[in-house]
Amino acid sequence: MGPMFSPHKESHFVRPSIEATDDEEAFLVEHPLEILAQGKAQRVPWMAGVNADEGLLTSLCNVYTYMLCS
Repeated sequence: MGPMFSPHKESHFVRPSIEATDDEEAFLVEHPLEILAQGKAQRVPWMAGVNADEGLLTSLCNVYTYMLCS
């Protein structure tokens, strides 16, 4: 599944946010792995892409942190 769905919490990546089940407008009320395991995921078309400077801000933060710690 990749690191997005891993149980580890040390990642800086955006993760799915599971909402309260008592909210009528809740979008995601179960963990994505549970949805996939139960066969409740819908197969829909999706698009993906990459931008030229994608990750630049994260890289800058890493460099800045390294410089502060040095």
